[in-house]
Amino acid sequence: MKYITTSESHFSHFRLWLASQWTIHCNEVLSVTHKATTYSMENWIKRNKHFLRRQYSNIIKNDSKNWNE
Repeated sequence: MKYITTSESHFSHFRLWLASQWTIHCNEVLSVTHKATTYSMENWIKRNKHFLRRQYSNIIKNDSKNWNE
């Protein structure tokens, strides 16, 4: 797994992608319901971990195919 190192610590690309997806999810919920989410990012990940892992794997797989072309 690739990591990004900062002066504080290092983060996996997967965790950064999750944070990005969380932001997108919150914006979608807000635009549909006109209310903010009432659950945390951690709870959202727990409920959707299989879906999120599959989505990330597909993105990585497609990116690697594009680099090999």
